[in-house]
Amino acid sequence: MQPDMNIKREVAIPVAKEDSKMRHYLHVAALVALAAIADGGGGAAGEPPTLDKVIFKGRGGGEEEKEGVIFKDDYIEVKMRCDGAEFGKTRDKVVRVAYGAFDQEAFQRALGHIGDSEFDAAKKILDNLEGRLSQSIPEESKRMLPLQHIMYQQAICLKGMAEREAKADRRKEIFKQAQDICQKLLAAKPDTVYFYDVKLLQAQCIELAGDRATARGWYENLWNEFRKKIEGNEFNERYVFLARLAYLRLEMEAAVAKAGQEDKARRLLSEIEQIKQSQGWQKYSGPAEEAEAVRVVARALLYLKEYEKLISALNTVIRQAVREDDRELLASLYEQRAAANYALWKEKGEDKEYGKRALTDYLRVDLMYELSPASSALANCRIAEILYKLRMPNWKSHALEHLAKAKSLNDPGMAQEVDNLLREVRAAEDTSTVEGEKSAAAKEEKGDKKAGEK
Repeated sequence: MQPDMNIKREVAIPVAKEDSKMRHYLHVAALVALAAIADGGGGAAGEPPTLDKVIFKGRGGGEEEKEGVIFKDDYIEVKMRCDGAEFGKTRDKVVRVAYGAFDQEAFQRALGHIGDSEFDAAKKILDNLEGRLSQSIPEESKRMLPLQHIMYQQAICLKGMAEREAKADRRKEIFKQAQDICQKLLAAKPDTVYFYDVKLLQAQCIELAGDRATARGWYENLWNEFRKKIEGNEFNERYVFLARLAYLRLEMEAAVAKAGQEDKARRLLSEIEQIKQSQGWQKYSGPAEEAEAVRVVARALLYLKEYEKLISALNTVIRQAVREDDRELLASLYEQRAAANYALWKEKGEDKEYGKRALTDYLRVDLMYELSPASSALANCRIAEILYKLRMPNWKSHALEHLAKAKSLNDPGMAQEVDNLLREVRAAEDTSTVEGEKSAAAKEEKGDKKAGEK
């Protein structure tokens, strides 16, 4: 879009030191491009437009930034007009963008809430930002440059809210809302910077809503679509890996429900190894891709009963590939390791050492991150079972507490197991407390007296 030569704004111009007598008074009329408003640089009604920022990776490894008016922002690159010239960076070099069209401080607060899993609070801020942006830039095609960033985070919030919803029908409804936002974003801006993320998010919502067969098909289609899409933007190859790994994970999940799938499990393990040895993986993969690979490996190794090998692989990933502040990712890895230790505990006659290891990991999962109801219900049920079987100190009160939490999540797949364990724990006597020890001693003394009378 060409700038409108009739729009003017007074701006202060820096003056050299030798012109010090004039520097506090000299102002000139400067032309301001209409694109500053049309492409997302406008402030509130009646206020001068605010410039956008592109923060990018600098030569020395740090961050640098440029100010101007962004006119292109997609999954390949960002371009802006600044200082009478065009400036651009490919997506892999961009750290983030900041649009002057909406309150960046509020947007960062929303991101902070998302990082703390406070999705409702974040969604309220984002909805408010969207409303204000709609007023300042009424035309959708021009509004989508900045709006895409708000919409994607709205979808993230809805997905997080759905994962925490205990009622199945309501969960599906919220997941559907997240999918609808994704579809709306793709329809309004097909080349959105979040193209790959949004497509994967849609598939994840389908999976988490319980339709794993449909999700498996989605992941397979995305894998084929992404492989073609990355031509010319190979730095997005990580999304090809994520789609393929998600498909393989669900394939393995379907296989483990049947007997005689050992060969399939080994084939999946072989494919994972080939993926990880590829040049693209070495160059573009990160913690998210590594964790997704481990999830597939975990299911296969659990099925093959190669528990020690699985634990070793998980230990390596946890030590080397995961940031300590990435709670969701760490919780997922701890959950897999807990499952392996739990299996070993059962295999070795409920050996105390393996039981303690599984308990520690399940407690980490419970404390670090609230996973889907199915995962949380399983973790709390396993915690209760291990506390009960190992007769840990004050085990009964703690076990009942975790079983109550598991029951409140209303997961159909765990309901029967939770109820059975709840009855068993309630009927058992806790001798690990002082009161329990006195009760046990009294019963023992009573039994001795009866024996003596005989």
